[in-house]
Parts: sequence; structure tokens; C-alpha cells
Amino acid sequence: MNITASRLQYLNAIGVQVWEERAEPAVIIEAAIEPERIANAVPDKLLQQADWFVVKDSSNSQQDAEHLFSNICLAGKIPQASLYVTTVNAQSAKYRQQVLAEIQQVQPKVILVFGERAAQCLLKSNANISELRGRVQKMGDISTSIIITHSPSDLITTPLLKRETWADLQLAIQVAKEESTRGTH
Repeated sequence: MNITASRLQYLNAIGVQVWEERAEPAVIIEAAIEPERIANAVPDKLLQQADWFVVKDSSNSQQDAEHLFSNICLAGKIPQASLYVTTVNAQSAKYRQQVLAEIQQVQPKVILVFGERAAQCLLKSNANISELRGRVQKMGDISTSIIITHSPSDLITTPLLKRETWADLQLAIQVAKEESTRGTH
């Protein structure tokens, strides 16, 4: 989409955010490690350290959802090298322990959770997405701030949710910056 500078200035003045299509989606580091491998692995050789720890529900593995997820990361200017992504099967309690072990190893500055089921699994909660998103969550097991947002699949079926997801991403970016200035991981 090619928009002239005057049109962009006008749209910006009335508060309309303009998205530009990118030629290629981001390449994301993806991990889905079985709990048995975590228990038997050498910790510092198993997982990379990353500023961003992303949790997605395994039901979001459709190609369109993956492409949208990549574009969300690009739009948020999240560097590929600072991104660690894990996929969970929110139907199984063992995956919560897997994610907690990964978080311990990666030591992220912020945790971004996509989807209600993944959030419920991680937080051991029955709250719906509208109760969980839009604010920083904390969990007794870890000190890292957790931000919950809609799953990419939900964004595809209900595009109006993209505004909320963008706000959640901005909150996560703010938290990551605050953690960077503190110098903690």
C-alpha cells in the first residue's frame, strides 16, 4: 500500500495507525521441548538466554496464525535474537512444568502469552482472556512479568481484537524496557 506523506500526516493527526505490509515474515526461534529432555540436559547448553519468552498454545500452529505471529513480532520491533518461543498443549498439566523449567533456563525480561488456554495453563487459572489481558500478571513460581494477549488464531477470526493485542504488546515492550534499565534478567 503506497500512501502519500500528506495522507499519512492526516491519518496520524486523527489517530489512525497505518500498517505497512512487509515483504517477508520474521524468522522465529521455536522450541517445544519434552520435560524428560529438560531433566536430563545440561542447562546452559539446552536453551538460549533471551529477553522475550513467548508462550503459544499448540492449537495456533496454522500457517496464517504463524504468519500473523511473525508480523506481530516485526511490528513490535522485537529482535529475533532476543526472542524465545515455546508451544504448549494447554490440555496437559505436565506442560506447565515444562514451561516453568524453560523460563528458569532462559531467564527472560518479559513473558508474553498468546491465548486464553495457554494463559490458564501457565497461571493455573480459570479466568477468561478479558480478565487476564491488559495488565501485568505475576506468578509465585517466577518473578518475571507476564503479559497475556489474544491468540493469533483469535485475531484471524476476530480482527477487532488486534487493537487489544497491540496494546498488550506495547505493555510488554514497556516492561521489557524497564527491566533492561534495571539491568536485571
